[in-house]
Amino acid sequence: MRDGTVLFEAVDTARLTMRDFSDRFLNDYLDMAGDAALGSVGGYQLEGIGIHLFERVEGDYFTILACRCCRCWRFCGRTDLSTADSESGARCSFSV
Repeated sequence: MRDGTVLFEAVDTARLTMRDFSDRFLNDYLDMAGDAALGSVGGYQLEGIGIHLFERVEGDYFTILACRCCRCWRFCGRTDLSTADSESGARCSFSV
């Protein structure tokens, strides 16, 4: 925002279609993923072995990983804004 005006706003959409898999496949996946599966968004790790859970992945990779901040940072770089520009009163912020 700058002087109360929104400079950047974005809405991202991604669609993930899971494969049809057996309970054995799921159990094998969970064994391979280990405790890391409990610490990842949705219980899968798209950036790792979790990709095998999906038949189709559509959309921005960073949106899927809940890293929408990347778009904000790119905007700040294109418009010569730092993430906290105290002189102009502009700031680049995001929420997940």
